[in-house]
Amino acid sequence: VTAIRRTKLPILLMRGSKDEQAFDADDRAFLDAAEEEDLDLTYRLLPGLDHLMVQDSGGGLADYAQSGRQVEQSVVDAIADWIAERQGTIRQEEEQHAR
Repeated sequence: VTAIRRTKLPILLMRGSKDEQAFDADDRAFLDAAEEEDLDLTYRLLPGLDHLMVQDSGGGLADYAQSGRQVEQSVVDAIADWIAERQGTIRQEEEQHAR
């Protein structure tokens, strides 16, 4: 949380709803810090995904060792969409400053 207070860059915070290593309280601490510092933070809780952003199969942490597990396409899409949104915002700000 200390690091989040020092940044002025946009932040994308994503967590799988089946994550057994990060918890709602952790998210709340980041969200509260971002709000206190008026940071540009986007939060996404991704249904059914574990800590590795892979569909949870119910095996807990032991699943992490299974080969062939790949990050869900929805995660890649969410990151790409977030970047595209930020690029549009940055361009608009640059155009406003140029005037």
